[in-house]
Parts: sequence; structure tokens; C-alpha cells
Amino acid sequence: MDFFCSFIYASNFAVDRVQLWEDIRFHHSSPLIRGKPWMIMGNFNEFLTLDEHSGFPGSMERGTRVSHCSLTDLAYHGPKYTWTNKQGDSPISKKLDRVLISDSWLQVFPNSYSVYEAGGCGIYLTAPS
Repeated sequence: MDFFCSFIYASNFAVDRVQLWEDIRFHHSSPLIRGKPWMIMGNFNEFLTLDEHSGFPGSMERGTRVSHCSLTDLAYHGPKYTWTNKQGDSPISKKLDRVLISDSWLQVFPNSYSVYEAGGCGIYLTAPS
């Protein structure tokens, strides 16, 4: 079974992340990847929906980037937030790490899920048969 897996460690700078999403969109529509199982995992350095930030609302434009590429978050176990500023008096938590999958990924690996460790210490992928 052929599938594609991409690993991301996105820039802290928003302008660079815009380029990242353009690259993802380009590859998603390329003949090499189109219609095949594709997983993209790692630290995207941004939250995609309003409920992924504990402190203030985010931009809905981010979630739109994912939907334009027909990608969805893979089901997961573990904490919702994968990053914290570790400031006891002013805590902020965000979901920055994620596993995104194409529609065809779930057709081939329907029982797959990711596991996030507390404290942002890694992402594990499980695809039981």
C-alpha cells in the first residue's frame, strides 16, 4: 500500500506559514499525491479553530486553509492543548501540534489515531488493523 507522510516544523512567523499552506495546497493537487492516502504531522505553530487557544479567539481563516486542502484532523487521544507558555500567573495553552489526513487516508487506515503526550512531548501514530 502506497501512502505519503509529511513532517512539519512550521516557522514562528505568520508570513512563512502562509507559504507553508500554499505548498501543502500545491502538493495536495499534484498528480503524485492527489487521491492517495496522505498524512501531514508535526508542529504547525498556529491554532486552526477558536477552541484551540485558551486565551483569545483566533482567525477562522486558518481553519479554511485546511478545508481548502480537503484535510481533517486525525482522531486523537491525550490532551487537547499541545503547548503552554508555562506562566503560572498568566497561563496560555494552544493546540499547535496535529496530524492532518486526506479523505483517502481514512479509507485505507480507518482505525488510525494519534496520541499526544502531556507537556507537548511528541506525537505518536497508531493504525490498528
